[in-house]
Amino acid sequence: MQCFNITFFLMDFIQDLGVPTPNIEQKSNYDIIKSEKLKTDKHSRHENVNCIFMKTRFLTGVLLIGMILTFSSFDITKGWVLTGNHNNKYQMGVDKGSGKYGKDAMTIKSVDKIDDNKIFGASATLILPTQYLGKRVRLTGSLKTKEVPHWAGFWFRVDGQKEGEVLAFDNMKDGKTDRSIIGTNDWKQYDLVLDVPFNAKQIVYGALLNGTGQIWFENVTLEIVNSSIPTTGKKL
Repeated sequence: MQCFNITFFLMDFIQDLGVPTPNIEQKSNYDIIKSEKLKTDKHSRHENVNCIFMKTRFLTGVLLIGMILTFSSFDITKGWVLTGNHNNKYQMGVDKGSGKYGKDAMTIKSVDKIDDNKIFGASATLILPTQYLGKRVRLTGSLKTKEVPHWAGFWFRVDGQKEGEVLAFDNMKDGKTDRSIIGTNDWKQYDLVLDVPFNAKQIVYGALLNGTGQIWFENVTLEIVNSSIPTTGKKL
């Protein structure tokens, strides 16, 4: 009867995760298994068949849980890609439980010796500017650094219609003021503000690590702000 105990535990666990029973036939099978558990030992001749069936359900359940956990772990990276001028010297991924409040956070770290302060790796995501056209937009995000001798920060760029045309840009170092992050620093929120002209083609943004070290970042958002909020990018 151990097959029953294992299977019911797994089924309850899957239901707690909010995974629906795939179809009506499987629901009926589940009810049949539950009723079989209540039968007496007079039906022992059926136990081997039921046990095989339940082992199959058990393996199916394990697969479902594995898929759920896998997809959940990748949700946080949706839309982010690793870029930079030497991105083979960096790794980007999820650092479980490393966020400010114990949640998962994205991280970029150097994996090779880097002496040149012009080498960098960065996360990037690209969106269409439709809802932001003609607006002033603020990028907000939290960032943490460890042993960064050169600098790190968020970056925010508005591209024009022509190839290579940049309409507005800030990376916290080459903006109106140098706000780049150096050394080891705990979580802190940072803001970058740019105007998005009507002729903008796309908006690109992310976090950046220049040289060696490691950074973590989370809660990166865009929002429209009024014109009383000063921009942080330099004039191009």
